[in-house]
Amino acid sequence: MKRTLSTFLFISTLLCVAMIAMGQDFPTLQVRAETAVKSKRPDIKLFRKEEKDKEVVYQWGPKDDGVGLLIFYGASHEEAAERMKATLKILSVGPGRKLTDLGDEAYFWKSGRGGFAGVRFRKSNVYIDLVAPSAAMAKDLAKSLAQEIQKK
Repeated sequence: MKRTLSTFLFISTLLCVAMIAMGQDFPTLQVRAETAVKSKRPDIKLFRKEEKDKEVVYQWGPKDDGVGLLIFYGASHEEAAERMKATLKILSVGPGRKLTDLGDEAYFWKSGRGGFAGVRFRKSNVYIDLVAPSAAMAKDLAKSLAQEIQKK
C-alpha cells in the first residue's frame, strides 16, 4: 500500500512539473495565444502567420477590423527587454501610456485615426506587441496573454 501511494505521488509530481514546463515553451505559448484570440473573436480567420526562430507574427481578419500579434520568445529576460527596446526606439510617436498591471513593462496606445489600439508588453522572457480594433479588446487580449506567460 505504501509503495503504491509513493509511486502515485511520484508520478503526480512528475506530471505537475511537466505541465508547468510545457507552459514555458514557445510552441505552447503560440497555441495558447491563438486560442485566446479565437475565443475573443471567433468570427475572424487567420490570414497570416510568419514564424521565425524566436518570433511569430499573426494577422487575423482584415487589417481594418482584425487583430495583429507579434510574440517574441527570448532566451532570457534581458533578450526580451532588448527586443522591446529596439521596437520602442523606432516609434515616431513614443510607446504610449505606461501600464502597471501587465508584466515587467507595458504600454498602451490608441490610434488617432479610428478605433484601433494596441498594447506592447514584456513579461519574463517574452515580448508581445498586439493591435486590436478597439481599446477594450486590446487590453482584454493583453491580459489573457500575460496570464499564459510563466515567470522564469
